Amino acid sequence: MRGRDPLQASLDLLVEGLTSRVMQLVDEFPMYGTSPLLRGWIDRCRARAGGDEAAPLALADLRRARGLTQAEVAVRARMSQSDLSKLERRGDMRLSTLRLFARALGGRVRVLFERRGRACELRVDGPSASQLQNPRPRTRRRRARPEGRA
Repeated sequence: MRGRDPLQASLDLLVEGLTSRVMQLVDEFPMYGTSPLLRGWIDRCRARAGGDEAAPLALADLRRARGLTQAEVAVRARMSQSDLSKLERRGDMRLSTLRLFARALGGRVRVLFERRGRACELRVDGPSASQLQNPRPRTRRRRARPEGRA
């Protein structure tokens, strides 16, 4: 049984070092890693290096992993490209906005509640179970009439 080819081992180390350096530079200067092909390659390298558990992704990373531009997703989400850019950078957003983004990428949003090592998926897309069991009658409020009118 022969050992690993020294030339191949050297090449692997060189590529691994180059990959790490490229990923580091893209993290430091994100404007240079905007090519969908480059981002896809970087995401695949990170997935290989990261092990089994996937790291949380930013919205822009999800879009890039699908190989889509902001303009393409904006058309699907019925918003402007500049609004989509702002959405990708936003730290806090409504679930409805996140659902819109997910639908534009062909996915859906699931909300997970975790406490003390236990997790359960929350239903956030419709009425709650208590609302279904005890529906409140919908009443229309009457506007107060101004004095002097009958």
